[in-house]
Amino acid sequence: MVEVLEPYNIALIRMQEDIPFILQRIFTEKSEIIVNLLFEQQLSVGLDGDGREIGRYSRYTELIARYELPRPIKPKEAGELYNFEWTGDWKSKMKAIFSNEHKELIVKYGDEIVKPSVDLNAFINKNILKPGLYQEFVNRLNNATK
Repeated sequence: MVEVLEPYNIALIRMQEDIPFILQRIFTEKSEIIVNLLFEQQLSVGLDGDGREIGRYSRYTELIARYELPRPIKPKEAGELYNFEWTGDWKSKMKAIFSNEHKELIVKYGDEIVKPSVDLNAFINKNILKPGLYQEFVNRLNNATK
């Protein structure tokens, strides 16, 4: 009886060892979706991962936005929260990754790190990460005896 289960046991052990790589692959494959969620629910309303204001536009920024090129995608009015959309370049260069060091999802723009809020993290875990891990689990068990 134990012999029958051995291939499945080995597949599960290997999967456990591969979890950081699996997570990274899932986050890489779904990076664009994750970045869009981060922008829509967090950055476009000027909040960091803890729900705090990142900053507010100054009068100087408002004037630059109004009179210099390129003009921003979204308005920049003095006193309003940052919305992180000027040319769209910032968003297009962001990548979602799994940080082995911190054991969490982070979104990187160059050396800058943006962490999703607790609520956004929960949404990503439920709707992106869990289905991806489930599919990996099923694939590995299906392939265990091949």
